[in-house]
Amino acid sequence: MRTLRRISQLLCLALFLFLLNRASYPLTDAYPVDLFPRLSPLLALTASIASRAIVTLFWPSLLIVAATLVLGRAFCGWVCPMGTTLDVCDKFFKRKPNPTGDRENRDRPYAAGLSLFSPVHRRWKFGILAFLLICSAFGMEIAGWLDPLSVVTRSYALALQPYANYL
Repeated sequence: MRTLRRISQLLCLALFLFLLNRASYPLTDAYPVDLFPRLSPLLALTASIASRAIVTLFWPSLLIVAATLVLGRAFCGWVCPMGTTLDVCDKFFKRKPNPTGDRENRDRPYAAGLSLFSPVHRRWKFGILAFLLICSAFGMEIAGWLDPLSVVTRSYALALQPYANYL
């Protein structure tokens, strides 16, 4: 199953990079270069709220919501380019295990509330979601600044697009 997941991640990342490379002004290709941002349920919801209409361009995000209800967070581990990037970074930059097995020192940042994944910080995501939805209700579409698919698209475009164009 792990090999199948890795193959899926690499194929989806390759598709993402291909579509990103095809996205240049003017858009003359028939490729759906904005496919991955259209998969975002957050962008679909906030765009629909801000425009006060159903944005039909985001219909692929409904597939993600349906798959999430059935499979859980499978999108992040099987399809999302950000999930793939994080998995690759974890592989290369993984911390070495503590040879002494000193559990107290390893868990200290979490116990002190300094970890980004502590229960205190997990509650922030709901506050941020509420803020984004309220902003959308007032017509301010700012979810694209925080949405993971938008962030990874911008990051890859800024980091890799110049080199791809040069080559």
